[in-house]
Amino acid sequence: VLGLIIVFPLRSQIESTIANSMLTYNLLEGFSYTSIREFLNQNLNFVSLFRDLVLWFGIAFFFISILLSSGILVSIHRKNEQSYVKNYFSYCAEYFGPFFRLAIISLFFHAVIIFIIYSIVISILSGRIDSILSFQEIMLIVGPGILVHLLLASFLFITTDYSKIIIVTNESKKVFFSFWKGLSFSIKNIFSTFSLFIILQAFPVILFTAYLF
Repeated sequence: VLGLIIVFPLRSQIESTIANSMLTYNLLEGFSYTSIREFLNQNLNFVSLFRDLVLWFGIAFFFISILLSSGILVSIHRKNEQSYVKNYFSYCAEYFGPFFRLAIISLFFHAVIIFIIYSIVISILSGRIDSILSFQEIMLIVGPGILVHLLLASFLFITTDYSKIIIVTNESKKVFFSFWKGLSFSIKNIFSTFSLFIILQAFPVILFTAYLF
């Protein structure tokens, strides 16, 4: 949804910039870093607008997701209360503080993961700076780093989600304690939690693919 919100306002500009560019023809023969670099240099205004749009929508999504997750989890937890539907918006703010601190912790560990993985990747690439690497050779080095990044990031998302459930279930404000309990639970049930996460991520992709075809 966020991607569609970002792309649709820029649809006409995307069509005009790419349709009038030779980039698509150059890429038919394979990946060309030079062609992409030239395209970006020739469309700096578009790149700047797209970057700013992604940044601001990303910030908005960050805060909205915290509010909505608080409202949904508290509503489920208090489903026996007659007025839980009417109080949904107040529930959104009830755990905003703990969930915000939890998100900051998650972002910190994500930053650490990115720093460690891509520092290793850059050091490997730097060791081969004297040789000319093809795109396939670069991907053989960068690809495993991206795969490990995605796996660890997914596990971090899983841990954060279960930490939110623990916070609401225990009606606790102890963010660090809940995070470590969520981490412990995710590790002990890694196969079931990962399987559920993959299903939840794959379901919208399958629906979108079915819609296209």
